[in-house]
Amino acid sequence: MGTYATPAHHIKFENCTFRNIDATGNNDLLKLSGLDSFEIRHCVFLNGADGGSGMDMVGCHDGLIKNCFLKTWVPIVSRQKEVREIYGLKQIF
Repeated sequence: MGTYATPAHHIKFENCTFRNIDATGNNDLLKLSGLDSFEIRHCVFLNGADGGSGMDMVGCHDGLIKNCFLKTWVPIVSRQKEVREIYGLKQIF
């Protein structure tokens, strides 16, 4: 577990499925906020909450996202974003 001064780092997610959040509001399939040096490979993101994101990467640094699939079952205009990538991102590929 990380803190603002000492963020979590070198985390890998591989061959994972994140799906079916039965919630409203800002509930994300994968919340990575503040994570440094991470990889997300071959993962599937399906059917998130109406107000949330597939991946929330606020404040993340040095990340790699490769060969992932994101899909929602609600109209995209009613959701925040599939991938939330604002506020302090750096080196996300």
